[in-house]
Amino acid sequence: MKHIQILVDNKYRDLYPAILLKLYIKNNTNKVRVILANKKNQHALYKAFCPEIVVLPHCFGYMNYHINYMKKRSVITVMPTAGSNISEMYVLQRYVQNTDEQNFKVIKRIFLWGEKVKDIFLRTGKYNESQLLVTGTPRLDIFRIIGQNKKELGKYIGFGPSIRHLTSIFDSNLITLINNYSRVYNKETKSILWKKGGQYADWIWYETAFLEALTAIIKNISELGNSIKMVIRPHPFESEKIYRDWVDSKKYSVDVIKNEPLWNFYSRLNLFVQAYSTTSVEAIYCCIPVISMKYLIGDRVKDHIPSEVYNGFIEDYLWKPKGIQEFIDLVEKAKKGQLAVSPKPEDLAKKLQELYNYDSDKLATQLIGNDLIKLIDLDTTKRKATNFYKLSKFLLFECYLLFKGYKKKDYNYSPIRINDIISSYEIKKAYKRYFNYIA
Repeated sequence: MKHIQILVDNKYRDLYPAILLKLYIKNNTNKVRVILANKKNQHALYKAFCPEIVVLPHCFGYMNYHINYMKKRSVITVMPTAGSNISEMYVLQRYVQNTDEQNFKVIKRIFLWGEKVKDIFLRTGKYNESQLLVTGTPRLDIFRIIGQNKKELGKYIGFGPSIRHLTSIFDSNLITLINNYSRVYNKETKSILWKKGGQYADWIWYETAFLEALTAIIKNISELGNSIKMVIRPHPFESEKIYRDWVDSKKYSVDVIKNEPLWNFYSRLNLFVQAYSTTSVEAIYCCIPVISMKYLIGDRVKDHIPSEVYNGFIEDYLWKPKGIQEFIDLVEKAKKGQLAVSPKPEDLAKKLQELYNYDSDKLATQLIGNDLIKLIDLDTTKRKATNFYKLSKFLLFECYLLFKGYKKKDYNYSPIRINDIISSYEIKKAYKRYFNYIA
């Protein structure tokens, strides 16, 4: 049996697309085993299974070390999982400027989200057409299936906050936050590193302004009566307890749900409210109208966040009320099922195609899985048997990491950690439920 090894760089973001891909390949060939690795155990797994193909999340910085370690034995591919809004600067930083020169030719395939990013890659002059395959991202596949088969929306208004410094899962206060994140604290400098929207203090200002706007919104919706239900889903790096304590102290009639899968959360909603959140894309794929709080926070926010964030990648296609009454009018329309997904649906569809291969007749998981199966079938190198001695060493090493190496709330996926097993099970259930539509 041949092997494909996928590096799960950040389990909160990357585990879901990795497991979808693993299950799709498993269901379409009995000749390939897919193994999931993390940054701490991937070399131990690599030594044990000697995979023919390695799938990495990017190719910059420390990833060059892994490429150099694996390129003599394995085909190197890249499946980006971060960066819903991929700019030219982003591509240069993650795929050109910090990539070893010899590795540009080593990378066999990069699976790209859309034609826009492909154009950026080609303009760099470092990659050729045969290396780049536009597939979309598996992150959006289940939401696309939900949207294509949706008959009616839910009953809740959902809020997707991201004020993870004020609501940190690491129980931080302002002093420890500044110590951890401020560029003045983290660099050996006596200067004040200031530019418009560039200080750590700017993010604290923004998050405070966001929370104040969210409070005003919830108060006004509450006055409409109990017929409108509300639910908050904290960001993965936000504390559910902090939100619950806040809601309880104010006696707001708002549910707080964090651990359920995002697709279950969206099944509850008839409206999604956020500010500068990439989860607005998943909501749109589920045919849920999305409101941006951009103007409700106020014009001063422009002084406190980067311009590329303020202008946003799909901000022009969302509902953007300029006052509370306009916001409430949109809420009333959504409650009656009269609010469109976007004020510019045709323009939005074009943008989604440009960014995410939206109109493809196949899902990203299918396109990537089929290409990997094809690449592994073309591999004619002599199969190296699984090294069971090194496999046993890996298992011992993984047990050591479980008790000593992994932190309680770190980003590493482990196949023997209880919370990760539960997360994997939920994703497998979703695959069986939703991928039946494409079987």
